[in-house]
Amino acid sequence: RLDGEVDDSGRFLRASGDVQLFVIPSSPSFYLVSAATEVVIPAGYYVVSEEIVWSGLVKIKSDGQAIIHQTDQSKTTFKFTQERNNYNRFPTYRNIVEGIKFVGGKHAIFFQNENQDATSFKADNCEFHTTSDYAISMTGTWKPSDDHLSALVEVQSCKFIKTNGFVYNKADKCV
Repeated sequence: RLDGEVDDSGRFLRASGDVQLFVIPSSPSFYLVSAATEVVIPAGYYVVSEEIVWSGLVKIKSDGQAIIHQTDQSKTTFKFTQERNNYNRFPTYRNIVEGIKFVGGKHAIFFQNENQDATSFKADNCEFHTTSDYAISMTGTWKPSDDHLSALVEVQSCKFIKTNGFVYNKADKCV
């Protein structure tokens, strides 16, 4: 933490901003990018009160010993989205979250993009505790008439403990 920070939100927000420096588009449409950036969260207990927005191709993983506690039950912990009208960030396209324990928050993970074909998202070996809504939630565009997401979503070897729902699915396929 930097001086004056009361929780770990700033640490994660700086990491999510730094991810953009490593995403290199390989086509003008930004649908294809060179490779995923890997963010490794060391073992520890982290407290956040802000939503951590990730975009581009990113894999976020831990050795299974990282616990992220969202103290605000109205906020999502990890939000994978481009942020509406923020074209300085690359679209969320293929993302992986692995080996993290999430506690609290509205959703532990929220995933959204502009309904790009061949999108994928994977949560592997994670735990979700005490979310006030679905632990994982996903939707397509920001348009009220189209909340479909052209995506394959995989939830593998995950545990859901006292969540208010498991997966809110708007994707083509969720396994």
